[in-house]
Amino acid sequence: MVCLIIVGAAVWFFTARVGQDLFLRLQFPARYSEYVERYAEEMNVNPNLVYAIIKNESNFRRNAQSPVGAMGLMQLMEPTAYDVAHKHGVMSEFTIDDIFEPSVNIRLGTWYFANLYHNVFDGNLVNALAAYNAGQGNVNEWLRNPDWVEDGTLVYIPFGETRRYVERVLNALEVYERLNRR
Repeated sequence: MVCLIIVGAAVWFFTARVGQDLFLRLQFPARYSEYVERYAEEMNVNPNLVYAIIKNESNFRRNAQSPVGAMGLMQLMEPTAYDVAHKHGVMSEFTIDDIFEPSVNIRLGTWYFANLYHNVFDGNLVNALAAYNAGQGNVNEWLRNPDWVEDGTLVYIPFGETRRYVERVLNALEVYERLNRR
């Protein structure tokens, strides 16, 4: 009898866990993995982080457009896309018509984030995510306020939208890490 209870509990636990992971995989897809994995590796960024950014920027809708003009999976603004593609030499053949192409958008968006993360904010994830959402200039200004910074990291983000964005991306990153076991 005790063995049946233990076996039953184990089966229930396993089934509940598998069901939960299945539900999470539906809520947190890993679409466009061939591009995410490739460009994340090339640019030394955790692919789960790229998935988390895409999840929060466009929910994997390749033709997403924001009211302020951000476009595609990683919600790039036209000037940013041009700057990354041409000025930084990521894609010399880029035209704005390419922005909704997943391989192009993920390549440019991952490069842009990687530059913020590795070069501008020296590996500080919170600051880089805030800059990806609100702009590097805003984050640089916020970092000058000692009441908003602790050990070089923003602990207060004055834009509510950006504060919620950073929290959502970090939460999604935790889910992707669990699902993809990286």
